Amino acid sequence: MVFFLIAIWALSIVFLAGYLWLIILAFKKSTAWGLAVFFIPFVSLYFSIKFWAETKKPFLMHSSAFVGLIVVSVASVFFATGEGQMGESNVKLARPAMQEVPEAAQRTLSQEDQMALVFMEKTIELMERLPRDEKQQEILKVMRKFIRFQKMGFSAEEVRQYSAEIEIVLNRRDLNKKQRESIEKILADVRKIEEPLAVVLSPSLGTKGKVDEVDTVVPLVSSVGEESPSSLRTLAEEKHRVALRPGVSKLREKGDVFERVDRPVRYRRTSFVQAKNHIGSAVRFVDPWGEEKDCILVKIAEKSLHCRKQFSSGSFSFSYGEQEIKSLKVRR
Repeated sequence: MVFFLIAIWALSIVFLAGYLWLIILAFKKSTAWGLAVFFIPFVSLYFSIKFWAETKKPFLMHSSAFVGLIVVSVASVFFATGEGQMGESNVKLARPAMQEVPEAAQRTLSQEDQMALVFMEKTIELMERLPRDEKQQEILKVMRKFIRFQKMGFSAEEVRQYSAEIEIVLNRRDLNKKQRESIEKILADVRKIEEPLAVVLSPSLGTKGKVDEVDTVVPLVSSVGEESPSSLRTLAEEKHRVALRPGVSKLREKGDVFERVDRPVRYRRTSFVQAKNHIGSAVRFVDPWGEEKDCILVKIAEKSLHCRKQFSSGSFSFSYGEQEIKSLKVRR
């Protein structure tokens, strides 16, 4: 493609040189001929034929460059089209190989987990912009691999290799307490893949105190006897399952269908100085790039705000300086 661009550039120069030569010859004949050739390019053809002896060289230069431009332009279009078709064929050839990946490798994440991973990726990008030593490079490598582990999942062999890599980082003696705790949480989450899943029926901490606000009385599944009809047992199970969902603030019944209604989360502005009175609360702040971030406030030390982002597979800690925070809000 570069060859075509060079050819078009060279032919354009020859085309303009021939055209200017014809204009100069036309002005030598008369001002009328010069203006006509300059403003009406097609007049140059008539002028060249009329005064062929004088205009033969510039006309041939001008016309041959014009034809060459057309040929090279058409050839470049065909070349670009053919290259695009080759790219499409390569994609089609690669597609069966991609389809052979087992569906088990594709992990289904909740919306909260996906937002947490996006937040972690943004934090990694921010850390990569800063100067870093060997220790920080190893930590970033573990974090990037953890994101891939959350999205795709690893095989048993990959889990063992990843666990070994994390343990190598943990064996470093120059890790501070915060870094060590974060990497230990990542290691614990990775090792959970080898353990059987456990189903917990009790409400989570996020729903404690909220189940009482349900409009309809929600009986436990065990309170429905075996002698009850199957439809009643199914109805009770549905009530109990919906009531135990995290974040439920209200449950509305429409016949046999239960609709979850969430109350909007509200925040109020606070200053960096007053934020120390809200340790452990959910906060929302705007970073230097104008992005809103939600987290749990852990502490404020040395003019820095230390937060923790919680998701189902673990937590991720980070900090921002006072000058880097444009606005700060605390959850009501």
